Parts: sequence; C-alpha cells; structure tokens
Amino acid sequence: MKKVALFLLSVAMCACFAGCGGKGSDNADGAGVHYAINYGTKVEDLSTSTQTKIDDYVSDCKALLINAYKGTKYSYDVCIADTFVYDFRGVNESSLDEDSLTLWNALTGLRNNQAKPLAYVEFDGCVLENDCPIYGLNATAVANGFFVFDDNSVLNYSYNRLVSYTAVKTLMNGTEIINCGDKYAEEFTLAEIKAFNKKPTKLHLV
Repeated sequence: MKKVALFLLSVAMCACFAGCGGKGSDNADGAGVHYAINYGTKVEDLSTSTQTKIDDYVSDCKALLINAYKGTKYSYDVCIADTFVYDFRGVNESSLDEDSLTLWNALTGLRNNQAKPLAYVEFDGCVLENDCPIYGLNATAVANGFFVFDDNSVLNYSYNRLVSYTAVKTLMNGTEIINCGDKYAEEFTLAEIKAFNKKPTKLHLV
C-alpha cells in the first residue's frame, strides 16, 4: 500500500527544487513534458480522451487556485511547477478494505453523500510572499488541491487534511496517480493575479 504522507512530502520537495520553468524546461530540445519525480502514470501515456478530461479539470482548478490567492490580503507571486491527479474512477466501493473505506466515507461525507468523487487535482510549486523567501505551495494557507465530483462540482480541500482527519495513511484501493509533470506549469506575478479574471468552464465550486 502506498504511503500518501511520504509521497506528498516527496512531491512537494521535488517540485520546488525542480524550479518554476515552463514546459520541457529540462529537455534539450525544449519539447515534451518534464517529470520532476518518476512516480505514477505519465500523462502522455493516457488516451487522448482521458488527457482531454484532465486538461479540463486542471484548467478549471488552476483558475480556482489563482482566484483563491487573489482573494487573500497578502502579496503573492505564484509558480505552478508540477501537477498530479489522483484518479478515483477505478475505486470499487463494495470491495474496499477498512482503511480505504474510512477514507472513502470521509471523502463522500464532504459532499453529504450527494456526489461521487472522481479525482483529486494537486498543484505543486512555490510562492513568493512579500519578497520573502520562497515557500512551497503546501506551506501556504491556500489549499492547493481540489476534489472533483461526478456532478461537476469541485471542493478546494487538502488530501493531507483528509488523511489527518481520518488518521489513515494510505491511498484508497483502486486509486491511480497520474503524473502530469510540468505540462501545466505556469508563473503568475502579483500583477497578473490581481488582473486574473478566468472562471471555471465545467466545474462549480462548493
């Protein structure tokens, strides 16, 4: 069973040290996706239809993330370096072990059991706060993860918080981790955040 807390910490550290460059920043020809950590299923190996769905999820969640920073009283420069998607479509609720069922029930309970979770989108990277040293996205007050449900709703909530709440340190049986590398890497200056006006097109925040 995969250890989620250790994985998330490793991802955060690798993403920050990977830097805040754009797509393929470490590739000799500048093409393709660079993966800061060799973990999970590479997004390029998925079907075109699945990649398109991930594109939609990530685009909407990125808009929500920047809007969340825009709504704070602090001055932030935001850099998204790497993106991971936890795919829950392979989770079979009827065959989950005790730990996985605890996580599943806690997750569905966040929506009062009115929607089924499909995925979790997590951004990794860093922020520069008021010209202070760089902090990892995980270290800020703004949650950098989004649970996506089958009614096209999305919840800004940390997977680490879910793990802390349940005291379960594993991923749910059937979860597939999709490593998107720096495919969605982007930098947002404070001025760009203040002027940011993109809204989610498919998902609605709950």
